[in-house]
Amino acid sequence: MSMPLLMIRRTRGTPRLGGQSMSGERAPTIEDVATAAHVSRSTVSRVINHDPRVSFAVWEAVTRAIQELAYIPDPSAQALARRRGAAPGAEPDAGPV
Repeated sequence: MSMPLLMIRRTRGTPRLGGQSMSGERAPTIEDVATAAHVSRSTVSRVINHDPRVSFAVWEAVTRAIQELAYIPDPSAQALARRRGAAPGAEPDAGPV
C-alpha cells in the first residue's frame, strides 16, 4: 500500500520573517512537531522527505502535528543541511583553480 504524499504549503495567513509570524509569535520548529507527535526530530525529517521506512501510523501522527502547528520547513535550513544551493551571502563555488 502506498502512502499519500505529504503536502506542505504556505498559507496567506502565516507569512514569516526570520522565524516569526507577522504577529510576532515564534514559528513552530521541527522540534515542536516532534514533541507534538511523540517522535524524534529524525522521524519528522523522514516523514517530510518521504522516507519509505516510516510506518503509516507514525506518518499519520507526524502529518497531523504538522497540520495542527502549521509547520512550514525553512528552505534555507534545508539547503544548508543538504549542502546544496547557496546559503544567503555565500558565493558559488568557482571550481578548480
